[in-house]
Amino acid sequence: MEQQAKKKQGLPILDYVGICITVFLLGYILVFASLNLSIFNPLKQALEDFKMTDVYFELMRSGDEKELNKDIILVDVTKLTTRDSIAQAIVDVNSCDPKVMLIDLIFERPSFDQIDDISLVSAIELSKDKSILSSKLTDYNPETKAFTNLTRSFFHEISNFRWAYSNVDQTRPGGCIRQYSLSQNLNDTLSYSMAYLAACAYTDVEPQKKNVDQRLIVYGDTDFLAIPFDKILDNKNLLKDKLVIIGTLEEEADMHITPVGKLPGMKILAYSTLTYMNHKEISSMSKGTSLCLAFLVCLLCAWAGQILRKKYANLTSYILKLFYFAVTAFIVWMAFIAFVHFDYDADLLYPLLSLALVEEGRLQYSSLIKTLCKHTKWKFIKKSIYNEE
Repeated sequence: MEQQAKKKQGLPILDYVGICITVFLLGYILVFASLNLSIFNPLKQALEDFKMTDVYFELMRSGDEKELNKDIILVDVTKLTTRDSIAQAIVDVNSCDPKVMLIDLIFERPSFDQIDDISLVSAIELSKDKSILSSKLTDYNPETKAFTNLTRSFFHEISNFRWAYSNVDQTRPGGCIRQYSLSQNLNDTLSYSMAYLAACAYTDVEPQKKNVDQRLIVYGDTDFLAIPFDKILDNKNLLKDKLVIIGTLEEEADMHITPVGKLPGMKILAYSTLTYMNHKEISSMSKGTSLCLAFLVCLLCAWAGQILRKKYANLTSYILKLFYFAVTAFIVWMAFIAFVHFDYDADLLYPLLSLALVEEGRLQYSSLIKTLCKHTKWKFIKKSIYNEE
């Protein structure tokens, strides 16, 4: 027996690597099944929707009170039903002398009442030097990777207004909104997003041609002061020199699912703008790095799990659960620190998936070793720590 133990000494690393390979094969089967079998659609959606940043935002917002941002103010015009009243709200905000004013409203067609339209256009014309108006990119062409049409308010040809798109990015219709973009291709030109253009205008930076990649929205531990349309002039000091967004906070058609619950489009725009001002660019972990991390985590757990099994034979089940919980908590906490302090988004899907499959991988690997020991005479198989002969 002692001689057999010596033969196996130094070889466990091969078994641990074998467990890792088994875990990766099991993970591949799960992913393959979720992508190709309709019965696994819920799993596919779960994998697509899995983002560790959702956990980070919950941790960041876990406090009872959220700090109100001092740069961005929201003006709610949900209850205004006429363009004349909306025009008055715009005039009131402009009289408070904000630094930048975002009008997150699109008036696609002229009204039946020309007087209302005249009032609206006059109000916007009066404030156009500090205003950014909302538009919507439509008809995306995947071949050219560009949008082909732009929807703007009916008065877009009257004057040289500043326009920016307010499109939200969803992985699928009705999906969770986690990302925004700085710019998108519109035929042969580049169109800026409202969030990016607003951040540039507020920080006195000239907008640059940026790539069209999606960027993460940080739904942090901050909220925004919302002023109703009839209290604008009462809060003149709060609006002065601020970035003011005029839009609807209670319009159900403009409510969207986010990692922190349902939010109106105006708040998502505010968070997107604040994200660019505070986090110019958040680096994301590549898939290759995530897989390497998963392999290292799997290797560590394969080794530590075997030691714990031997040391606590009578309490194996409980000890392993505590161990895997501690490893998971440590990995998530380190990723959270990296995100908050270093603007680095670690993709933990593969590491956590491998962590969950380690014991199943160990079981399948040990069964394979026992089977091979019975039907083959390979010496390296005989030296495995899972060979019970």
